[in-house]
Amino acid sequence: MRDSAARLRDCLLLFTVSSLFSIVGGEAGREQGLPCSGFEPERCRCSKDLKEFYCRTAGFERVPGTLPAFVNKLDLTSNNISVINETSMARYPLLEELILSDNNLEFIHPNSFSKNLFLKRLLLQGCGLKEIPSEALTPLGKLQTLQIGNNDVRRVEKGAFGGAATSLRSLRLDANRLGVVPFDAMAELAHLEVLNIGNNLIKSLASDAFPVMENLIVL
Repeated sequence: MRDSAARLRDCLLLFTVSSLFSIVGGEAGREQGLPCSGFEPERCRCSKDLKEFYCRTAGFERVPGTLPAFVNKLDLTSNNISVINETSMARYPLLEELILSDNNLEFIHPNSFSKNLFLKRLLLQGCGLKEIPSEALTPLGKLQTLQIGNNDVRRVEKGAFGGAATSLRSLRLDANRLGVVPFDAMAELAHLEVLNIGNNLIKSLASDAFPVMENLIVL
């Protein structure tokens, strides 16, 4: 019981620290990049080589389709995007990092990321999600970081992480509505190193809760 309580405290501590870094990182993100001449100059900033675009709080109602096809980082935090359809991300096959946090995502098509095979980081914080978009994750065999904190996820089924299960290194499920630890789903994440399940409805953890996750460093 003592081990269980200690692990639970660690979860809550990690959530607090992670939240702080998210806030600091968010503030810095608004200042990133340069004005993008010819590519949504009024709403986005970008890196000098046009490979990174920061379109935060820009009023987009859909993923912009006018950016260079070789973009490898796209930050669409705090827009008005509600749907990621089958073609939303198809224009950006070299994308490695996609940030869709703080959009009210009502629908993510099962084939949304079928062209984004190089995606390594996917951030879906605060998007009103009620479940893990499992089918959309199926082709993401290189995904290392998945953040789905601050949503309304109540359960995580076995197989929920699709093709990303064998590649994930960092997973955030904090600030959802999980009542129990999804052991079956977690057992598939053999290479997971960082797991944040703080600020859920989980009241206790068994001392042997994560016996199969040999690479787990931070809980």
